[in-house]
Amino acid sequence: RLSRIVHPDKRIASSSAGDASSSASTDAGDAAYQRIRRAYDVLRDSETRRIYDEFGLEGLRALTDGAVVLRGRGVAELREELVQLRRLREEAAVMKLTQPATQLTVGLNCSSVFSPIDEDQPKGIYLERLSFSQNTSFILTPKHRLVLAGSLGNMGRAYVPTVSLTMRSQLTDKLSSDVTVGLNYLPTAAGKLTYRLSPNLLASVRAEVTSMQGGTLVPKLTPSLSCQISPKCVGTLSYAWNSPNKGARAEVLWQAAEGFHGKAALFLAPNDAGG
Repeated sequence: RLSRIVHPDKRIASSSAGDASSSASTDAGDAAYQRIRRAYDVLRDSETRRIYDEFGLEGLRALTDGAVVLRGRGVAELREELVQLRRLREEAAVMKLTQPATQLTVGLNCSSVFSPIDEDQPKGIYLERLSFSQNTSFILTPKHRLVLAGSLGNMGRAYVPTVSLTMRSQLTDKLSSDVTVGLNYLPTAAGKLTYRLSPNLLASVRAEVTSMQGGTLVPKLTPSLSCQISPKCVGTLSYAWNSPNKGARAEVLWQAAEGFHGKAALFLAPNDAGG
Protein backbone atom coordinates (compact mmCIF):
# COMPACT_ATOMS: atom_id res chain seq x y z
CA ARG A 1 0.00 0.00 0.00
CA LEU A 2 2.81 2.40 0.80
CA SER A 3 4.52 1.70 -2.51
CA ARG A 4 1.34 2.61 -4.38
CA ILE A 5 1.11 5.89 -2.48
CA VAL A 6 4.66 7.00 -3.37
CA HIS A 7 4.87 5.27 -6.76
CA PRO A 8 6.51 7.52 -9.42
CA ASP A 9 3.49 7.18 -11.71
CA LYS A 10 1.34 8.84 -9.06
CA ARG A 11 3.55 11.97 -9.11
CA ILE A 12 3.87 12.56 -12.85
CA ALA A 13 1.06 15.07 -12.95
CA SER A 14 2.16 16.95 -9.84
CA SER A 15 5.76 17.27 -11.09
CA SER A 16 4.84 18.54 -14.57
CA ALA A 17 5.22 22.17 -13.44
CA GLY A 18 8.98 21.62 -13.14
CA ASP A 19 9.67 24.12 -10.35
CA ALA A 20 12.37 23.60 -7.69
CA SER A 21 10.00 22.47 -4.94
CA SER A 22 8.37 19.96 -7.27
CA SER A 23 11.77 18.54 -8.26
CA ALA A 24 12.83 18.19 -4.62
CA SER A 25 9.55 16.47 -3.81
CA THR A 26 10.07 14.06 -6.70
CA ASP A 27 13.57 13.13 -5.48
CA ALA A 28 12.29 12.54 -1.96
CA GLY A 29 9.42 10.43 -3.29
CA ASP A 30 11.79 8.30 -5.40
CA ALA A 31 14.04 7.70 -2.37
CA ALA A 32 11.03 6.70 -0.24
CA TYR A 33 9.81 4.35 -2.96
CA GLN A 34 13.22 2.62 -3.15
CA ARG A 35 13.40 2.21 0.65
CA ILE A 36 9.92 0.63 0.70
CA ARG A 37 10.88 -1.77 -2.11
CA ARG A 38 14.06 -2.86 -0.30
CA ALA A 39 12.12 -3.43 2.93
CA TYR A 40 9.47 -5.43 1.10
CA ASP A 41 12.10 -7.59 -0.66
CA VAL A 42 13.61 -8.46 2.73
CA LEU A 43 10.39 -9.07 4.65
CA ARG A 44 8.54 -11.10 2.04
CA ASP A 45 11.26 -13.80 2.08
CA SER A 46 11.13 -15.97 5.20
CA GLU A 47 14.92 -16.56 5.31
CA THR A 48 16.00 -12.92 4.91
CA ARG A 49 13.25 -11.85 7.31
CA ARG A 50 14.64 -14.31 9.86
CA ILE A 51 18.12 -12.76 9.45
CA TYR A 52 16.72 -9.24 9.87
CA ASP A 53 14.64 -10.14 12.92
CA GLU A 54 17.67 -11.74 14.61
CA PHE A 55 20.61 -9.56 13.50
CA GLY A 56 19.15 -6.39 11.98
CA LEU A 57 20.84 -4.43 9.21
CA GLU A 58 24.29 -5.81 10.12
CA GLY A 59 23.12 -9.32 9.28
CA LEU A 60 21.61 -8.16 5.99
CA ARG A 61 24.87 -6.41 5.01
CA ALA A 62 26.87 -9.56 5.80
CA LEU A 63 24.43 -11.57 3.72
CA THR A 64 24.66 -9.11 0.81
CA ASP A 65 28.48 -9.03 0.95
CA GLY A 66 28.63 -12.81 0.85
CA ALA A 67 30.29 -12.99 4.27
CA VAL A 68 27.62 -15.46 5.44
CA VAL A 69 25.40 -17.82 3.49
CA LEU A 70 22.03 -19.13 4.63
CA ARG A 71 22.08 -22.67 3.22
CA GLY A 72 19.11 -23.56 5.42
CA ARG A 73 21.09 -23.28 8.67
CA GLY A 74 19.57 -22.51 12.04
CA VAL A 75 19.56 -19.19 13.83
CA ALA A 76 22.14 -20.32 16.42
CA GLU A 77 24.67 -21.25 13.73
CA LEU A 78 24.13 -17.99 11.87
CA ARG A 79 24.47 -16.04 15.12
CA GLU A 80 27.84 -17.70 15.84
CA GLU A 81 29.15 -16.89 12.36
CA LEU A 82 28.01 -13.26 12.54
CA VAL A 83 29.58 -12.82 15.99
CA GLN A 84 32.85 -14.19 14.61
CA LEU A 85 32.59 -11.88 11.59
CA ARG A 86 32.03 -8.88 13.88
CA ARG A 87 35.08 -9.83 15.96
CA LEU A 88 37.25 -10.13 12.84
CA ARG A 89 36.12 -6.70 11.66
CA GLU A 90 36.92 -5.19 15.06
CA GLU A 91 40.40 -6.77 15.00
CA ALA A 92 40.96 -5.44 11.49
CA ALA A 93 39.94 -1.95 12.64
CA VAL A 94 42.43 -2.12 15.53
CA MET A 95 45.19 -3.34 13.20
CA LYS A 96 44.46 -0.49 10.80
CA LEU A 97 44.60 2.05 13.63
CA THR A 98 47.77 0.80 15.33
CA GLN A 99 49.57 -0.66 12.27
CA PRO A 100 52.02 -2.89 14.21
CA ALA A 101 55.20 -3.97 12.42
CA THR A 102 57.98 -6.39 13.31
CA GLN A 103 61.50 -6.32 11.90
CA LEU A 104 64.43 -8.72 12.22
CA THR A 105 67.82 -7.37 11.14
CA VAL A 106 70.88 -9.52 10.49
CA GLY A 107 74.21 -7.86 9.62
CA LEU A 108 77.07 -9.81 8.03
CA ASN A 109 80.67 -8.57 8.03
CA CYS A 110 82.45 -9.39 4.77
CA SER A 111 85.44 -7.07 5.22
CA SER A 112 87.95 -9.93 5.65
CA VAL A 113 86.91 -11.31 2.27
CA PHE A 114 87.69 -8.09 0.41
CA SER A 115 90.40 -6.46 2.56
CA PRO A 116 91.89 -8.60 5.39
CA ILE A 117 93.61 -6.71 8.18
CA ASP A 118 96.58 -9.07 8.13
CA GLU A 119 97.68 -11.94 5.94
CA ASP A 120 97.16 -14.55 8.66
CA GLN A 121 93.53 -13.58 9.19
CA PRO A 122 91.22 -16.25 7.78
CA LYS A 123 88.80 -15.03 5.18
CA GLY A 124 85.15 -15.46 5.97
CA ILE A 125 81.77 -13.89 6.64
CA TYR A 126 80.90 -13.11 10.24
CA LEU A 127 77.67 -12.25 12.03
CA GLU A 128 78.16 -8.65 13.14
CA ARG A 129 74.67 -7.44 13.95
CA LEU A 130 71.47 -9.07 15.08
CA SER A 131 68.44 -7.10 16.23
CA PHE A 132 64.72 -7.56 16.70
CA SER A 133 62.33 -4.60 16.72
CA GLN A 134 58.61 -4.04 17.14
CA ASN A 135 56.75 -0.78 16.57
CA THR A 136 53.16 0.35 16.86
CA SER A 137 51.73 3.57 15.48
CA PHE A 138 48.69 5.45 16.73
CA ILE A 139 46.83 7.77 14.35
CA LEU A 140 46.04 10.92 16.35
CA THR A 141 44.77 13.09 13.48
CA PRO A 142 44.89 12.72 9.68
CA LYS A 143 48.24 14.59 9.75
CA HIS A 144 49.75 13.40 13.04
CA ARG A 145 50.84 9.93 14.11
CA LEU A 146 52.57 8.70 17.26
CA VAL A 147 54.95 5.75 16.88
CA LEU A 148 56.14 3.67 19.83
CA ALA A 149 59.07 1.38 19.02
CA GLY A 150 61.17 -1.07 20.95
CA SER A 151 64.12 -3.18 19.90
CA LEU A 152 66.74 -5.57 21.20
CA GLY A 153 70.08 -5.52 19.40
CA ASN A 154 73.72 -6.26 20.01
CA MET A 155 76.23 -3.58 20.96
CA GLY A 156 79.44 -5.54 20.57
CA ARG A 157 78.97 -8.72 22.61
CA ALA A 158 76.11 -7.38 24.75
CA TYR A 159 72.46 -7.06 23.76
CA VAL A 160 70.91 -3.71 24.67
CA PRO A 161 67.16 -2.89 24.70
CA THR A 162 66.07 0.36 23.06
CA VAL A 163 62.80 2.30 23.39
CA SER A 164 61.79 5.33 21.32
CA LEU A 165 58.77 7.56 20.82
CA THR A 166 58.28 9.43 17.53
CA MET A 167 55.79 12.10 16.52
CA ARG A 168 55.26 12.11 12.75
CA SER A 169 53.57 15.14 11.22
CA GLN A 170 52.57 16.02 7.67
CA LEU A 171 53.38 19.73 7.59
CA THR A 172 52.43 20.36 3.94
CA ASP A 173 51.62 18.26 0.90
CA LYS A 174 55.36 17.78 0.25
CA LEU A 175 57.00 18.33 3.65
CA SER A 176 56.83 16.02 6.68
CA SER A 177 58.71 15.85 9.97
CA ASP A 178 59.69 13.29 12.61
CA VAL A 179 60.62 14.19 16.19
CA THR A 180 62.04 11.30 18.22
CA VAL A 181 63.18 10.75 21.80
CA GLY A 182 64.80 7.46 22.67
CA LEU A 183 66.71 5.59 25.32
CA ASN A 184 69.01 2.58 25.23
CA TYR A 185 71.89 2.95 27.62
CA LEU A 186 72.07 6.68 26.75
CA PRO A 187 69.28 9.19 25.97
CA THR A 188 68.92 10.36 22.36
CA ALA A 189 66.90 13.08 20.64
CA ALA A 190 66.49 13.35 16.87
CA GLY A 191 64.62 15.34 14.25
CA LYS A 192 64.02 14.54 10.59
CA LEU A 193 62.64 16.59 7.70
CA THR A 194 61.51 14.91 4.49
CA TYR A 195 60.65 16.76 1.28
CA ARG A 196 59.06 15.18 -1.79
CA LEU A 197 60.95 16.43 -4.84
CA SER A 198 58.82 14.42 -7.28
CA PRO A 199 56.28 11.59 -7.08
CA ASN A 200 59.16 9.06 -6.97
CA LEU A 201 61.95 11.06 -5.28
CA LEU A 202 62.35 12.03 -1.61
CA ALA A 203 65.09 14.09 0.05
CA SER A 204 65.56 14.05 3.80
CA VAL A 205 67.97 15.17 6.50
CA ARG A 206 68.16 13.72 10.01
CA ALA A 207 69.85 15.48 12.92
CA GLU A 208 70.53 13.53 16.12
CA VAL A 209 72.05 14.38 19.48
CA THR A 210 73.26 11.67 21.86
CA SER A 211 74.22 12.29 25.47
CA MET A 212 77.46 10.47 26.26
CA GLN A 213 78.74 9.54 29.69
CA GLY A 214 80.04 12.61 31.44
CA GLY A 215 77.41 14.89 29.92
CA THR A 216 79.06 15.29 26.51
CA LEU A 217 76.61 15.86 23.64
CA VAL A 218 77.51 14.26 20.32
CA PRO A 219 75.70 15.66 17.23
CA LYS A 220 75.11 13.52 14.15
CA LEU A 221 73.82 14.49 10.72
CA THR A 222 72.56 12.16 7.98
CA PRO A 223 71.28 13.51 4.63
CA SER A 224 69.68 10.98 2.28
CA LEU A 225 67.98 10.65 -1.08
CA SER A 226 65.34 7.95 -1.77
CA CYS A 227 63.92 6.87 -5.13
CA GLN A 228 60.91 4.67 -5.88
CA ILE A 229 62.51 2.31 -8.40
CA SER A 230 59.36 0.22 -8.88
CA PRO A 231 56.05 -0.24 -7.06
CA LYS A 232 57.73 -2.82 -4.78
CA CYS A 233 61.31 -1.51 -4.65
CA VAL A 234 62.91 1.60 -3.08
CA GLY A 235 66.55 2.67 -3.30
CA THR A 236 68.28 5.03 -0.82
CA LEU A 237 71.63 6.86 -0.82
CA SER A 238 72.79 8.41 2.47
CA TYR A 239 75.87 9.71 4.25
CA ALA A 240 76.35 9.65 8.02
CA TRP A 241 78.47 12.48 9.43
CA ASN A 242 80.15 12.40 12.86
CA SER A 243 78.78 8.96 13.62
CA PRO A 244 80.46 5.72 14.75
CA ASN A 245 79.21 4.30 11.44
CA LYS A 246 80.10 7.36 9.43
CA GLY A 247 80.35 6.92 5.72
CA ALA A 248 78.20 6.45 2.64
CA ARG A 249 75.47 3.84 2.46
CA ALA A 250 73.43 2.52 -0.46
CA GLU A 251 70.32 0.47 0.34
CA VAL A 252 67.66 -1.30 -1.68
CA LEU A 253 64.40 -2.27 0.05
CA TRP A 254 61.92 -4.50 -1.76
CA GLN A 255 58.68 -6.30 -0.97
CA ALA A 256 59.45 -9.99 -1.26
CA ALA A 257 55.90 -11.14 -0.46
CA GLU A 258 52.78 -9.91 1.26
CA GLY A 259 53.90 -8.80 4.72
CA PHE A 260 57.59 -9.60 4.10
CA HIS A 261 60.35 -7.21 3.01
CA GLY A 262 64.00 -7.65 2.17
CA LYS A 263 66.89 -5.18 2.27
CA ALA A 264 70.37 -5.16 0.76
CA ALA A 265 72.91 -2.50 1.82
CA LEU A 266 76.41 -1.46 0.79
CA PHE A 267 78.41 0.60 3.30
CA LEU A 268 81.57 2.52 2.39
CA ALA A 269 83.56 3.98 5.29
CA PRO A 270 86.68 6.18 5.31
CA ASN A 271 89.91 4.67 6.65
CA ASP A 272 89.68 6.55 9.94
CA ALA A 273 86.31 4.95 10.63
CA GLY A 274 87.91 1.58 11.14
CA GLY A 275 85.77 -0.12 8.46
